[in-house]
Amino acid sequence: MLCKTSVARNIFRELNRRNIKYDSFSIYKFNAQKIFNIGAAACLLAIEFNYSNNNIQKPCNVYDFENFESPIEILNYSNGKILNFSLLEDNFYGKSCFEWRQGVKHDCSKIMELTFNGNCFINGNNEIVDIEKEYVFPLIKSSMFKQAVINVFSKYVIVTQTKIKEDTQPIKNVAPKTWQYLYRHLENFEKRKSSIYKNSPLFSMFGIGDYSFAKYKVGISGFYKNPFFALLDGSDKPIMTDDTSYFISFDNYDIAYLAMLFLNNRKVKQYLTQISFQDAKRPYTKQILNNLDFQKIIDIISFDDIIQTETELELQHYAEMFMYYEFKYYIKEKYNI
Repeated sequence: MLCKTSVARNIFRELNRRNIKYDSFSIYKFNAQKIFNIGAAACLLAIEFNYSNNNIQKPCNVYDFENFESPIEILNYSNGKILNFSLLEDNFYGKSCFEWRQGVKHDCSKIMELTFNGNCFINGNNEIVDIEKEYVFPLIKSSMFKQAVINVFSKYVIVTQTKIKEDTQPIKNVAPKTWQYLYRHLENFEKRKSSIYKNSPLFSMFGIGDYSFAKYKVGISGFYKNPFFALLDGSDKPIMTDDTSYFISFDNYDIAYLAMLFLNNRKVKQYLTQISFQDAKRPYTKQILNNLDFQKIIDIISFDDIIQTETELELQHYAEMFMYYEFKYYIKEKYNI
């Protein structure tokens, strides 16, 4: 059967989830752009079924269509997830001691997202926006994860709540110009199609909570093929990310800085590249990141590895041995070890 590669993986997951027996499950990847002039990742899917009761589910072998001799990947099913451990030198699979979060979701970018031109805020409709700063926060969009430490911003976002379903009426008294601006664009908010906004306060957002207002975050874009983690320095004001990004939160700069270096180490990046599906729209998802075991990471990555990562990122030397051990102690406490 010819299908998208993502569809083939979903079939593999579903057969295992339902315990449907098969003798073999193979995916043969080919260049769909070259053959069919389409941009989607596609494959030939071949399944040989077996309905005997004693058959043990087998892995999925993934081949290059032009070379059937040996698989380029071997996918396995475990606890509802598809895992690719066949090529791993280091295995960091487990449970993260941090909860990875997605950024804010508002579905009204032309009104909520602002650019500061040096004198005033400008919205997506190229209108000058004269509002108070109480509800305006720096914003890092998924495409902006390009530096290891980010503390300079060009984009901002209006954040109307500190938690989901929170009443937004206080904005009217605390920041009347902000309320007037939002209310003037009420029609834009009412056009939002997602059901999550139904029966919610005016100008509601999602992906918001205490974690959103942490002083420091270490985040990653869900879109890039090459995993890259950035430390968002919100020491002046908490930094928000958009909902195509994922992050963990910290109150201590040194701990956040070490977390960024550990995550950007080549061993962790190689692991993430190998277990992710590079043909997916978002290779790095919350599920993948929440299965990143920091205890395994700190057991394998040395202080010399950290210094090498700092150098590769072209950062001014900041990491010290005592910070490395403080971070390891911090992680062990998170895991109650």
